[in-house]
Parts: sequence; structure tokens; C-alpha cells
Amino acid sequence: MKAVVVETPGGPEALKYTDVSERKPGRGEVLVKLEAVG
Repeated sequence: MKAVVVETPGGPEALKYTDVSERKPGRGEVLVKLEAVG
């Protein structure tokens, strides 16, 4: 799955669009599927 990851503090230049492995939510967690954001 794709994700926007923030690895260091900063502005928009700190955002990285990358592939990440899909993980299963643990106890007390939820996984939210987004169709669109804006």
C-alpha cells in the first residue's frame, strides 16, 4: 500500500510518498481506508 511518511521534522518537503507493507491493526487499533482526501 502507499503512504505519506514523515521521517524528519519540516515542511512539505519532509513528506515522502512511498510503499509500505500493510499491517493488521492490533488490539485497540483500527485501520482506516481513505478513498479521497483534499
